[in-house]
Amino acid sequence: MFLYSMAIGIPISAIYILSRYIYLKTIHENTAKNISQHLSHKTEHIPSKLLTISTNNITLTLSEHDLICAQSMENYCTLYFSENSSVKKVLLRISLSGLLKQSETNTIQKCHRSYIVNLDKVESLRGNAQGYKLIIPEIDFEIPVSRSFIPQIIPQLQR
Repeated sequence: MFLYSMAIGIPISAIYILSRYIYLKTIHENTAKNISQHLSHKTEHIPSKLLTISTNNITLTLSEHDLICAQSMENYCTLYFSENSSVKKVLLRISLSGLLKQSETNTIQKCHRSYIVNLDKVESLRGNAQGYKLIIPEIDFEIPVSRSFIPQIIPQLQR
């Protein structure tokens, strides 16, 4: 009886998992392609405000437009920002939530438990069955978007 149940259950489960993977991959790829086309036509420039990021011993002031993203590693955040047409990287001893409290605006949003991103800097979006990744040409890695943040990030990118 057990072998009979396994003989029936395993192929059905494999077919379901494979079809679900293909379905999610198709949906995310199509959405990413549509949003990427919309992103490439975005040309409006809104005046940016100054962000002041303070830690125990460092105060960093930069324009909202210059901030590219922030990556968290436990109690440290690596800030990526543009300065004089080059990308600078600064390591600060601050939590991601503390950084977000000091810098969150309409364009600077949390997209993953370890990342904050400036949505104006996103050039394209890539999707697969696992979710979405934001592509910013100034940096050499892709920024993941958690499933819980998709309802906040995707509509912001579509505007």
